[in-house]
Amino acid sequence: MQKTFEEQKEIIIRRWVVTITVSLGVILTITLFFYLRHNAEDTFRAVFLQRSISRAQSVAQELDRQIDRLDGLRRFMDSQESLERKTFSLYVKPLLEGVPVRALEWIPRVRWEDRLFYESSARQDDLEKFKIYEKDAQGNKVPVADRSEYFPVYYLEPLKGNEIALGFDMASDPVRYSAMEKSRDTGQTVVTEPLVLVQQGNKKTGVLVFMPVFAKDLPNQTIEQRQKYLKGFVLAVYNADELINGIYMKLPYEGLACQIEDLAAPMDRRLLYRYPPKEGSIEWNNPFLKYEMLFEMPDRTWRITIIPGKPFIDTTLSRTYWLVLPIGFILTTLVAVFLSFLTTARYRAENLVQLRTKELKKEKESLAKSEERFRQVAEETGEFIWEVDCNGLYNYVSPIVEKMFGYAPDEIIGKKYFYDFFPPQDKEKLMQESFSAFQKKEVFKDFFNLSIHRDGHEVLLLTNATPILDEKGDLAGYRGMDRDITAWKKAEEFAALNTQLMASEQQLKASNQQLKANEQQLKAANQQLKVNEKMLLKTQEELKRKIADLELFQEVTVGREITMVELKKEINQLLKELGKESKYEEIE
Repeated sequence: MQKTFEEQKEIIIRRWVVTITVSLGVILTITLFFYLRHNAEDTFRAVFLQRSISRAQSVAQELDRQIDRLDGLRRFMDSQESLERKTFSLYVKPLLEGVPVRALEWIPRVRWEDRLFYESSARQDDLEKFKIYEKDAQGNKVPVADRSEYFPVYYLEPLKGNEIALGFDMASDPVRYSAMEKSRDTGQTVVTEPLVLVQQGNKKTGVLVFMPVFAKDLPNQTIEQRQKYLKGFVLAVYNADELINGIYMKLPYEGLACQIEDLAAPMDRRLLYRYPPKEGSIEWNNPFLKYEMLFEMPDRTWRITIIPGKPFIDTTLSRTYWLVLPIGFILTTLVAVFLSFLTTARYRAENLVQLRTKELKKEKESLAKSEERFRQVAEETGEFIWEVDCNGLYNYVSPIVEKMFGYAPDEIIGKKYFYDFFPPQDKEKLMQESFSAFQKKEVFKDFFNLSIHRDGHEVLLLTNATPILDEKGDLAGYRGMDRDITAWKKAEEFAALNTQLMASEQQLKASNQQLKANEQQLKAANQQLKVNEKMLLKTQEELKRKIADLELFQEVTVGREITMVELKKEINQLLKELGKESKYEEIE
């Protein structure tokens, strides 16, 4: 089935939206990935630099403290005219506690003629086999050759593990003698280049630190004076591994590799110390990141190099930025799908909106016509529409209010309350009734109330209103309609009065008719009265005659009755005398 133009347009738009969304998503994801990776690497470098500087400074400071300890021994030897082996031992032993030094030694300047004296004195100190010696090319001990002066290891602490060094003539080794000459001529401390210690054969790399001691109270300002009055040297012997390990291993383990080199030494003998971490391998020659610090040792320059090992990298370098790629691609896919759906929905919605807009336009036109009709009807019927808030303040009034109350809408809206129009004498009562209905949220149905027009005349209103509730069900106000029924009420009262008047007229007519009937009856009664009057006269004459007859009859009758009463009294008297009961009742 062939697709319509609108459908094809929808498909094209959807494809473009998906393509653009995926492209932007991929670009943003990759950009964010590289940004976070760069940020993580910068953070890693900053942490590495901070910890490397701290470690390098710790090593340098500890090496400085080692030189200071040797200087203390030099000052002690400088203050002594003569020194016994025991005194040297007592002073040096406390200096060795907790210090990574192989040995502290006293190297006296022994002239050829004093050699036997020194050897004899050492034997008297329980060193029975003591003899000044040197080593041949194979590293074997051989008697020292004759020369003008010797510099043997004479006092030494600790003795254990260092016995072989006793008696070794430092002047027999070119490297050692060169360092001593430099120390003597400059009057300064001198550190040798890396060399093999006498105590440890060719197994370990060592470093010697020489400090010159001159004769007490004698000048040593010039080279000649220092050469002439040199008393000997104090010497610190260090195994490089033991020295640096003793310093480095006291620091917290963080997986940082360390390398220390003597830059003044020949290339093949520069390396003094190398500490790899416990895990992983280190690319010493070409590491991806390293920190180097140069620090000055007496007469030499050492370089400490710190390289991050695998443990340090694993714990410090955040790799969470790798999550950005899968998360970004997933989100991009979801957004693309969503936007595709949204585009389709939007396109369809736009079509529906257009269709609905047309319908709404028609409905709006129809509504406008209805509203116009309603407004016209409301105005023709004298009704105005209003709305008040929960306190009775007008929010809206229709324009007809000006005709009804004499106020323009803008004089009422937001300024007047519905009860402001009540008559003063009824205001409190009507307010109570209204707000009682407000509290109950009642509907006002055919509520009659009086209002006062602006010019002062009363307007009778018929109110119908419905409460407006908010989303919580609380009263927000009322919306309703008032109708002016003043004229209608007056017309109703006039009609009632007219009806009453007509009823009264009918009653009056009935009364007139009754009056006429009564008049006829009165006439008939009057005639009858006249007849009766004539008959009364006749009757009166007859009565007079009868009365005369009666009077005569009474006179006769009364005399007789008196005689009978007296007779009965006499009979009763006779019976009493005879002792019998009376026969007749006594009459008074």
